[in-house]
Amino acid sequence: MKKYSFQHDQKCDACQRHINILHQPAEPLHPIISPWPFMKCGMDIVAKLPVAPRGKVFMLVMTDYISKWIEAEAVIQVIDKEVVSFIKRNILTRFRIPAEIICDNGPNLLANE
Repeated sequence: MKKYSFQHDQKCDACQRHINILHQPAEPLHPIISPWPFMKCGMDIVAKLPVAPRGKVFMLVMTDYISKWIEAEAVIQVIDKEVVSFIKRNILTRFRIPAEIICDNGPNLLANE
């Protein structure tokens, strides 16, 4: 399969023209090690979605790195109060305080509370 996809990419003109060019050298991948569930979690915002009931168009998602358990919630707007409320309601009350929450440093995920 890897050989087939490599051959396809070599023949596809659109793939060659629109590919993202990496301007940094390749580096080996480093696994994310977590000794117990919900010690390390990743958090992100799913971009604007079709309008759901009550006008909710964004989705907050938090994923545990060990079990791959997902907690998600639709919201109207992504502000720091919504993010803090989501973490308190869906993570802290059910799984305790995680040691790390890894995010992409979006300004709405970095509340000072």
